[in-house]
Amino acid sequence: MNKCRDLSETERRDVAGQCNFLLAHYYYCLVRQYGPVPLIPSTIPSNASVDAMSYPRATYDECIDFISKRYEKAASPWFNGNKYYVDFKRRLDGVNYFNQEYDAQKWGKAAAVCKRITDGGGTYDPSTKVFKFWYTNTDGNKTYRTEATLTKSK
Repeated sequence: MNKCRDLSETERRDVAGQCNFLLAHYYYCLVRQYGPVPLIPSTIPSNASVDAMSYPRATYDECIDFISKRYEKAASPWFNGNKYYVDFKRRLDGVNYFNQEYDAQKWGKAAAVCKRITDGGGTYDPSTKVFKFWYTNTDGNKTYRTEATLTKSK
């Protein structure tokens, strides 16, 4: 990608972020479907030998670590203090769609939400192939229960 002369630095970084996100997402899908999978460190030439294309299955923790690092590469700092979007503003009042100052607390907030969701609950009905997840959020005197239903494809 660095050899492509038609891409600006901003476009190059954007494509790299998208690639990292897609890589993380599809590894996540593979791990969800098959459990631990081989982690391929780089592009393999199509004419490589079978031995060069053979990788051992990684551990579950190695897979999750790999996926997490790729998601982080995709997310930071694109939408948290990214000066490349300085001109992307709402026409109505000129407010930036993306904050221009990095805020480390955003990662803490995202982690807290993930923790709250994973500490919630969930069920899986094998006969209908339906996953149900929920978590409870208390805001002052009000308590909210958020639910999601996912259907596993065939």
